[in-house]
Amino acid sequence: MSIPTALTPRFEVRQLEAKDVAVVSAIMSHTNVFHSPMWAVAQPDDQTKRCYDLYNSLDYLVGAAIASRLSYAVYDKEYKFKRPESAVTDGALYWDHTNLTATSQHLLDEIDSPLVSVCLAYDGFHPLDLNQLTDLFEILPLFATMHEHFHEIDTRDPKSWEPTSAGQVIMRTGTSTRADYAEMGIMKMMAHWEMKDAAAKGFRGINMETLHPAVDKVWMNPPAPFKATRVNIFNMNELTIEVNGEKVIAAPQVDVLAGRMYVDLTS
Repeated sequence: MSIPTALTPRFEVRQLEAKDVAVVSAIMSHTNVFHSPMWAVAQPDDQTKRCYDLYNSLDYLVGAAIASRLSYAVYDKEYKFKRPESAVTDGALYWDHTNLTATSQHLLDEIDSPLVSVCLAYDGFHPLDLNQLTDLFEILPLFATMHEHFHEIDTRDPKSWEPTSAGQVIMRTGTSTRADYAEMGIMKMMAHWEMKDAAAKGFRGINMETLHPAVDKVWMNPPAPFKATRVNIFNMNELTIEVNGEKVIAAPQVDVLAGRMYVDLTS
């Protein structure tokens, strides 16, 4: 079943494939390290190296999401390849991980691909192997702390939403749009498409977390007939960790709301 989108004819939605792991990982790491209201503020030092390290840590997360066949990307059909060899593989990545002085713009320019926005997710009945995410947690330690806190304050009865078989609940793990395609409404249009696509596939809900006010607003205001429920929300500058037996604020400089929501697709 084809789900129409509000995207202009310039863009199209495609299901991600295994060949896309490198480009997807690059977009995810670049947008999070250099442009996220969370990570760019929480860890502003050594961003180029952190971008490379994060890229290397995303292989499992991105690969698992793509293997679920529930992850998609927006492609620019008018994209002009910078290098002819990139066209052969429909996109390529040219990062030199030894170049620690590369700027954000330089790294962005070396993602030579028509893939401009990604949406990662997996079937909640087949959870991720957290042991495969230890490198990611080491690079972004607040990521693990944040998710632990989400679970601690989640007061829902698991029976009220957790899947009992495959094909019921989608767990969304991330969305990123290239910086040079920001402010074009792609994220909102893609989010609405995802909801309609999931409902058409028979899923009853989508569970997700956000660290960006624009993403939060879009998912908390889904198109009819879908309904969003706020599960919990907290400011990252209130999140505490234990250091030498004492609780301290993990990132007092980060004024970002972290939210978890559930979108009911059965309405």
